[in-house]
Amino acid sequence: MRRYRWLCVTAAAAVLALLLSLFLLPGCGKSKPATGEEGKEEAEAQGEQETAEEGTEAKTVTLTLYFIKSEPSDMYLVAQKRTIPYTTAVARAAMEELIKGPSGGDGLIAAFPGTVKVLDVSIRDGVCTVNLSKEILTDKAKQGGAGAAMEGLALISIANTLTEFPTIQKVKLLIEGKQSGQVDGFYVEDFWGHVGLPEYLERNMAVVRNP
Repeated sequence: MRRYRWLCVTAAAAVLALLLSLFLLPGCGKSKPATGEEGKEEAEAQGEQETAEEGTEAKTVTLTLYFIKSEPSDMYLVAQKRTIPYTTAVARAAMEELIKGPSGGDGLIAAFPGTVKVLDVSIRDGVCTVNLSKEILTDKAKQGGAGAAMEGLALISIANTLTEFPTIQKVKLLIEGKQSGQVDGFYVEDFWGHVGLPEYLERNMAVVRNP
C-alpha cells in the first residue's frame, strides 16, 4: 500500500516537473518576437504605403486651352494641353492660364494682355460668368488694339476653353462687373472695337485646327 502511494506521488511529481519545464521554455505560448530583419521589412512596407498615400495627394489637372495661330493668309485657334497642380476652381484656373498665354516655341499668340486679372468666376445652370479686370480693354489698347479677326477669335478662345468642362455650356463675360457702359473711357459692349461683346460667348469648333 505504501509502495503504491509512493509510486503515485512520484508520477505526479514527474508530470508536474514536465509541465513546468514546458511552461518555462522561451517563446512558449507567446508570439515569436520579430528579428531585426523582419522589423526592417515592416518599416519599409509602412514607408512605401505612406509614400503612396502622399503621392495620391499630389494630384494634377490637365486643361485644354485655345490660343490664336496667325499665318499670312489665315488666322485660327489651336488647342493646347497644360497640366497644373490640382485645384477645385478649375474654371478660374483655366482662365488664368489662358491669360498667361501659350507655351513657347509653337508659334501661338497670347490674345490677352498678361496684366488682366480674373476677378471672379461662377457657374450656374450651365452658364459660366467670368469677371475680368479693366486691363483687357485699357492695356489691349496700349498694345495697339486688334483687328476684327483676332477680336472674334479671342472671344471664342474663352468660350472654347471654358466649355471644355461638362458643367459649362456658354460663357457670360463681364469687365469690372459690366457688360455695357464705360470703364476708364472704354465702352464695354464695344470690347476691342470691331466684333463687340455679345451677351453670351458660345463654343465654336469651326475655327479650330490641328497645329
